Amino acid sequence: MAISQRKLEDDLLLFFYTDGVTEALDRSERFYGQARVEVVLRDVANLPVEKITRSVVRDVRTFCGEREQSDDISVMAVRWLGSTPAKLNPSEASDPAVASTSPLH
Repeated sequence: MAISQRKLEDDLLLFFYTDGVTEALDRSERFYGQARVEVVLRDVANLPVEKITRSVVRDVRTFCGEREQSDDISVMAVRWLGSTPAKLNPSEASDPAVASTSPLH
């Protein structure tokens, strides 16, 4: 097993999701797919992490339409703010650097 280390750049976005996201099906039995996840993330990457997770889940729901969910759909976004403690103003303090949304109902 290889172990590697990497220095994270400030404001790096990490996005995690279960296979239920990419394998979500529309009514024509097409998969949501990784490419669509990437498109949505490019559009929302600069938003707060909670809005990023909500945007992806909303897009999966829209894609699936009325089709019943066949797998769990979980997402989590983490934004690395840097190794130096930042001084946040009160409005930023309520915006967490980690947000997850699960499951779709």
